[in-house]
Amino acid sequence: APEDNDLYIFTRFFAVSSEDEAAAYATEFEANDLGRELIRVYNFTVANHQDLRAMEDSPYFTQRLNEAQLAAARAEAEAKGEARGKAIGEARGEARGEARGKAIGEARGINRLSKLIKDGYDVDTAVKMIMGESL
Repeated sequence: APEDNDLYIFTRFFAVSSEDEAAAYATEFEANDLGRELIRVYNFTVANHQDLRAMEDSPYFTQRLNEAQLAAARAEAEAKGEARGKAIGEARGEARGEARGKAIGEARGINRLSKLIKDGYDVDTAVKMIMGESL
């Protein structure tokens, strides 16, 4: 049964985030030795607010908090960097696509103009014919 698995008992214990959840945990695991010991240690710890405040201010916890804050800041910076890089890449891709499309269109127009002139049309007529095609 999961109630007899130490990993399950620890996982459920560390998932507790409110007094109601703590009470439910205590009810569920009071018959289990590990669960009962976790509840006892938790109750002892939270009962002594002065010791709890001292622990919060200890270098271990303040350093861990700073590490967590740094990790969160790094993750946020990476996400912003990825988003910025993606936006720049998309903009460059669109610009390249537009430039390539324009170049292809111009090349096709020149080829069409050249063919019309070879077929005997004067330049003005050939240009008007091409412009009429693109409208």
